[in-house]
This record gives sequence, structure tokens and C-alpha cells, in this order.
Amino acid sequence: MNNNSNQNLKCTNCGLCRNVCPAFSVLKDEFVSPRSKNNLIDEFIKGEIKVDGKYFYDFCNGCLACKTACPIGIGFDVIEARSKLVENGFISDENKTMVENIKNFRTPFGDREDIKESSEAKLYCC
Repeated sequence: MNNNSNQNLKCTNCGLCRNVCPAFSVLKDEFVSPRSKNNLIDEFIKGEIKVDGKYFYDFCNGCLACKTACPIGIGFDVIEARSKLVENGFISDENKTMVENIKNFRTPFGDREDIKESSEAKLYCC
């Protein structure tokens, strides 16, 4: 993607990015590969296809290994993708919970009593 919404059109779909992507290496599913996300993001934002917006959050940690591995320097720009999603009204459930927790408890973790009683404090984030 990289500052040009047509950047993904330059992708040769060689698949070298798959070899270094942490999400793909664990899930072994083309749907989570960088080339898949890169090829879907523009269509998703334009409303041309239906994909849960959370897909662009859950299956990329922003390491940019895909860009390093790409012979022509294209990588899935997770920051730009997430920015475009937010600009187009997408808010993840986790982000909604985090914002509500901050408003109500002044901490992204939620009620302090719930945290003390729980062995797992979940940090909600965007």
C-alpha cells in the first residue's frame, strides 16, 4: 500500500512475503498472508468486498518483514491500513472496550476490582 493506494497493483504475487510473515507461518492460510491483505484493503475500504475489518488488526503485527522480503519492496502497511479503516468508521470491539474502560475507570484494563480477582488482565487496544 505505502502512501499510494495503487501500490498493491505492482505486486507480482510471488509469495516471498508469505515465508517471513509470522501470521502466515502459524496459520498456513493464504487469507492472512501479506499479499492477500495488501490486495484486499483497497477493495474493502471502497466497500467493494466484505471482510471483517478486524482481519486487518488480528493478522498483522506490523513487523514489515514482508516488505524486507519483497523483491520490489512492497509490504502490507498495517499503520496506513488501520488509519484508513478508522477514517472510514471502523472501530474494533477491543478499541470500543478500551475507550469505555478509560472513560469509566481511567484505565484501559477496566474495573480495578475485576483485575485483582482475575488471573488474566486483558489489555484492550486498537
